[in-house]
Amino acid sequence: MIVGLWTALPDALASAGLWNHIPRYTWNFIISLLTGVLTGVSLMLFQGTGYFKQGTGTMDKMFSTIHKAGTVPFRYVLPMGVISLVTIAGGGSLGPESPTCLMFGALGSVIGSYLTDKVVYRRMFTLAGASAGLSAFFGLPLGTTLFVLELPHSMSLQYFEALSPAIIASIVSVVVERTLITGGVFGGKSYVFAAETLQPIVFLYAAACGILSGLLGIGITLGMKAMKWVRVKLNFNPVFHATLCGCIIGAVAVVSPSSLFWGENELQFIITVSTNATDKPPYAVYPGVIGPFDDTSPGAWGILIAAKLVATFASILGGYPGGIVFPLFFLGASVGKLICVLLSIPPEAQSVWVVSMMAGLQGSVTRTPWGTVLLVLGLHGWAENAENNLQIFPAIIFTSMVVALA
Repeated sequence: MIVGLWTALPDALASAGLWNHIPRYTWNFIISLLTGVLTGVSLMLFQGTGYFKQGTGTMDKMFSTIHKAGTVPFRYVLPMGVISLVTIAGGGSLGPESPTCLMFGALGSVIGSYLTDKVVYRRMFTLAGASAGLSAFFGLPLGTTLFVLELPHSMSLQYFEALSPAIIASIVSVVVERTLITGGVFGGKSYVFAAETLQPIVFLYAAACGILSGLLGIGITLGMKAMKWVRVKLNFNPVFHATLCGCIIGAVAVVSPSSLFWGENELQFIITVSTNATDKPPYAVYPGVIGPFDDTSPGAWGILIAAKLVATFASILGGYPGGIVFPLFFLGASVGKLICVLLSIPPEAQSVWVVSMMAGLQGSVTRTPWGTVLLVLGLHGWAENAENNLQIFPAIIFTSMVVALA
């Protein structure tokens, strides 16, 4: 669907002579604007389900109901699924992690409510469902389970009774997903990093990344809260908010096409900055209005970081449903690359900066230090980079400890 909308359709228009003399980056604005309109209409249609509430985010709803009743209302599943499909296909900057958690958590709530009337057991089923759904998405059951169980509280994991059921559900979920989709139970989502031999001074780098990501995380958290506050104070209808969001995302994508989407497929390009067009997302093959991306320019990295921040904040302002896991990984990796460019660090020595900033920024905003460590190590490649992971693991742990103390 995404490939058809972002590549096949404009290519067909160009072949028919309808798009030959118009810059390709204008397509980014058109699709983003239409996505905003469709999202606003969808939010209006589903207002009766109680899904859309000014100033309340997807995960806010989920964890509020988990704390109170131990369940997630199943009536949220249909609007979440429909609206998420629209925003994901249309290049929205919030990812599928949050919708996946909510929908599978709601499924767990249904099962738990059928089997028991005790809140503590219903909560276990809900968290196990959310963990299983997100584990199938990442392919990393242990890290994802810790991540999900850390999310409901600002001081890390507290629902310890849900840990074992959630881990079991996540493992089974990954085995089933891998067996049906890939034909094998091993492996998970991972990216290719440059191998490097780390020196003891790496802990100073990790501490610096922890302090910097903590400060950046505070700013991003305040920015997200400000977007929700503005949406409440303006009190416009959902169509206006979402259309405004689409305009902003589209305008930013005209300048920096890599700011589109939530960052999962874009992250590998950020890590390696490959010049091979096949390694780029389809819409990023065509440069924006400022020209091709120059990975040796601090200004280019600064523009990319600013563009991604604006697009993410605009998505929150417009009421787009979605998660911030991959957007934060994207931003952390980009900041890490910017540091490497400013300090003239060679490519073969950049991994520690990139993964430390990814872990630090994620842990700072979501307050999930331990789940984030395992997720980042998984994305770094458990099997592919086993030796390098053993070296980089203490650095990521140190970064997360610094962030957790912030």
